Amino acid sequence: MDSRQMAYAGGDLNLVAYNPQEWCDESSTADLIVLRQCAKNVLYTVVNSNAMNGDIIGYGMPIWFMSLIIVDCVVVAGIAVWGFFVIRNFLRKRPRK
Repeated sequence: MDSRQMAYAGGDLNLVAYNPQEWCDESSTADLIVLRQCAKNVLYTVVNSNAMNGDIIGYGMPIWFMSLIIVDCVVVAGIAVWGFFVIRNFLRKRPRK
């Protein structure tokens, strides 16, 4: 589907990837109406999203995700400590020349 067909079918995100001047004929009223509606839909989506809120109250990382990060850090630290002791014991038991 080319960008003109997509715009006429209601696909608004084609404004990002394609230059509307490639398919929009300024003498065609229908093209200008479709282009205006596409721009309106994209701008409406951005304005009504959380991107415009500046400070999002109460938005944070879920507790399960935070606990998963903590468990991962503890496991990595435990493996590092275990590896240290394994290497130290190996070096102690090795016969010296």
